Amino acid sequence: MVRNQGTQRKSFTHDVSLSIAGMFVLLLVLITLGWTVSAIILLQNSIKTEEKYIQSILKSSITKALWEMDEKALETVAQSVISNSALAEFVVQNEEGHTVFSYSKKVPPLPFVSSEKSIFKHFENSFYLGQTSYKIDVFSLIERTGRNYLIYLFSVVSIFVFMLISTRYILLQRLREPLDEIVSLIATYGTLAATIKDDDANLSLYSKDEHHGYIEFEGIKGLLLSLRETILNQFKELNKAIQDRELLMRELNHRIRNNLQLLAAIINQQADESISMEPRERQILNKLLGRIDTISEAYGLLLETRKINGIEMGSYLSAICGLFYQTVGNGGLEINLRVMSVVFPLDVAIASGLIVYELLTNTAMHAYAGRSGNANVSLQQEENTFVLTVSDQGPGSPVSLLHPPETVLGFRFINALAAQINAQLEEQNGNGYSVSLKIGVDTIQTAMNKELYST
Repeated sequence: MVRNQGTQRKSFTHDVSLSIAGMFVLLLVLITLGWTVSAIILLQNSIKTEEKYIQSILKSSITKALWEMDEKALETVAQSVISNSALAEFVVQNEEGHTVFSYSKKVPPLPFVSSEKSIFKHFENSFYLGQTSYKIDVFSLIERTGRNYLIYLFSVVSIFVFMLISTRYILLQRLREPLDEIVSLIATYGTLAATIKDDDANLSLYSKDEHHGYIEFEGIKGLLLSLRETILNQFKELNKAIQDRELLMRELNHRIRNNLQLLAAIINQQADESISMEPRERQILNKLLGRIDTISEAYGLLLETRKINGIEMGSYLSAICGLFYQTVGNGGLEINLRVMSVVFPLDVAIASGLIVYELLTNTAMHAYAGRSGNANVSLQQEENTFVLTVSDQGPGSPVSLLHPPETVLGFRFINALAAQINAQLEEQNGNGYSVSLKIGVDTIQTAMNKELYST
């Protein structure tokens, strides 16, 4: 990665750290100032309120008690003042300076509050009656004004929440742009096959201005772009390998089909040159040619459909029926075809096709023996099984397909083919004759997943 030497590099971690530090320093300053100012104002207001209350009592009740020289009333009023106020010390003296009432409790000094004694003098009709001195208990006032501090605490919490929300918003705003571009870059991996362009790798992690990019994301961007380039190169190599492989398989299938056709031509030429060939020999020779053509037709379908991974069974079985008419002849036999559209792997398709051709030949030769009749070929799916069935309305078979004698080579051939593709044979013999080839869906899927067909 080439970077302009004049570009100022910027650390995302450093930037965010400064932002958070600045926000919380500001928060700390606001909390400190707010706490100090609020505490002082609330305490001062409480002291003034308390003094106004005490002085109102001193002007009325205490002055009256001193004027009347009623010590009992004086003590009662003084006790009332003490119980209903936040006093740390309360002393009443007469005009001669003698203490007639005193109250005091130990209060720890507060460094930020004055503990000076306040003196209030009593006069009545210009006569001096005495004086009262007192000190305010600040601790009691703090306790009494706690509700105000709760309000302040709520304010502090609100400020704190606001600062946190602001910090989160700033962080998200700073993170969103580079993260969105990283996500966008990663998202391109899902569509690499359709979007291969050399200039796609020039995605910018710094939006429109390179000067605002963060160095912490450069490593991530580099790794993602490197990974992307690696995937693109591997994808191109894989595509080329697949294309080469498909070309090779098509060429191989073409040569196999040509060789099969050449083999069939050689057999036909040899048969034509044989003057003394018996009908039985000619029949065996035609069955052999039919089997070769059945295999050749499978490779022909591969070439026509340009596939290497399987054969569509509807087309294949239809072609086999056509080959049967060409090789054996109609002879009054009408084939009813009812086949679903499904793709079988090559080996399973060829084996199934050979079995169908063998059963159709057996029907024409033995079930009807030259008479007109019907044969049914069907391929359906029953739950997790493909069922390929060939049936007729003939008299049935004198021997069992499942346990054929050594001399019945056709049935032995069918059993060998079924075992080769891991399929099961079922036979219904009596009122007509029916053979079903059952192939598991998992067998087909497993065969299609083999390396030969996985492309």
